[in-house]
Amino acid sequence: MSSWRFKRPTKKERLRAALASRTEKLDEVPLAFTPVPESAFKPISKPKGVDWLREQKERGQSFISFERGVFKAVPHGKFTVIELVPIGPVPNLEEISRFTAAFISPCTCRVAKAIPLSEASSSSREGDEGQLQLKCSTVYKALKKRKMTRGSARDVLVTIGVTMADLYPGEGWNFVYGQADIVDGLGVFSFSRYNDNGYVFQWGDDLKKASANQVQPDGTVDSKLLYRSCKVLTHEAGHLFGMLHCTFYECLMCGCNHLEEFDKRPMYLCPVDLRKLQSSLKFDVAIRYKNLLEIVKIFGWEDLAGFYHTRLTELVGDYTKYPRIAQLFNY
Repeated sequence: MSSWRFKRPTKKERLRAALASRTEKLDEVPLAFTPVPESAFKPISKPKGVDWLREQKERGQSFISFERGVFKAVPHGKFTVIELVPIGPVPNLEEISRFTAAFISPCTCRVAKAIPLSEASSSSREGDEGQLQLKCSTVYKALKKRKMTRGSARDVLVTIGVTMADLYPGEGWNFVYGQADIVDGLGVFSFSRYNDNGYVFQWGDDLKKASANQVQPDGTVDSKLLYRSCKVLTHEAGHLFGMLHCTFYECLMCGCNHLEEFDKRPMYLCPVDLRKLQSSLKFDVAIRYKNLLEIVKIFGWEDLAGFYHTRLTELVGDYTKYPRIAQLFNY
């Protein structure tokens, strides 16, 4: 057990984390980047057992610290696309791509041609349950190689590999759900531990014969898998945009050590991280919330729809008329 002990921030420390400068006062912070209504944003819970903050030393990242950061993806010129690259056979990614596009708007998201599983498996190993585990750095090499090939897209801001194989980052780690390489603008995440049907690929499988039928016979993504996949993908995208793990609120950007901890985290950004993402992408918060609300209603995610409805009502009142009403936010 680590001697590290996480100290939860006070209410004042949480509010100050969203400040844009040392001179900005709390009552000068734009409404969108404050925890209103207060019931929508829970302070980060006290870690217990093998939770992330019991084992990982995280100091947190204020908005000011984020702005000082050098390594983060910022849209510029034609580089505005998040590209999802299947590593081997995966379920249909169109719904995941649609949600991601709304999350990172005005950037866009598209699904690229798959990389064969065998091309990312040179450092693979057998996991604790006999499953195939790909090494994250080897996946990055495959993504870089693809990026350098002639004819590859030249509008890509960040690239994220998506796989049904389990992942590990290196010796000393049992697994990771996903990982991001901020310097190179690369990420990878795995469906494997969110799949209630167990691991798809086992150690010793002939990877050259891996087929879509192994993933899901009809190629669709069930509701729970879709929700979890959208959550981990947008979490990793957040890292690529320069956000570190959140230590202020229960937030999409909180670190997770196990599935129970992952499932309890919300799939939305706290006010501090929302300000970070808005600073890079320059979106209108209310329009972004409206787009996400429409999508989560279609997906049947009622709790998440309730969050966006509550926030929109608090920020702009009758949001059905937005953005035709006067601009309320001076970011």
